[in-house]
Amino acid sequence: MQNPNDLKALSALGIAYYKKGQHAAAAELFNKVNNLTGGRSSAYNNLALLALAKNRTEEALQLFRKARELQPDQLAPAANAAAVYAAVEDHNKVIYSLENSVKKEKADRVSLNHYAIALIATGQESDAVRVYEDILDSEPDHQLTLLNYSVLLIDRQKQYQKGLDLLGRLKFVGSENDNAILIKDLENRAKAGLK
Repeated sequence: MQNPNDLKALSALGIAYYKKGQHAAAAELFNKVNNLTGGRSSAYNNLALLALAKNRTEEALQLFRKARELQPDQLAPAANAAAVYAAVEDHNKVIYSLENSVKKEKADRVSLNHYAIALIATGQESDAVRVYEDILDSEPDHQLTLLNYSVLLIDRQKQYQKGLDLLGRLKFVGSENDNAILIKDLENRAKAGLK
């Protein structure tokens, strides 16, 4: 109220409206940020999230693209676009979306897992192995990586013992209950492969 052009306050209020499901009010505030600044990456990213909430995927992807054009080093728009592409299994676009962030070592663990899965799907397994190994070097107990790397080792590369070792680590650190059946199936396939 004291400063109606405070960009941080406008963005924070827009996010609060978004979380409350008041999408029109949130969009108005994010658009105001863009009008005041001539365009801001974070505002376009937030507008894209609003478009996704309304199931307007193509519009969201265009907004993520605009956000990335304004600030190529910004991870959020790239990671968000990659998550959309991963959901529809457009692996080449996942790689394209995340490549810059991965090269500059700015990608988070979830994005790196999306990237590795896309690499596997496009026949670049050795690159995916390097991604998984890099994650586990810095965070040895990262659950998603332990699981995804185990799948690669057991189902694709037939490195059953190494896959079992990773599953053992995963079981030790704990995993979401949703993964219990998958973990058991992977263990059974690896044990059968060792026989």
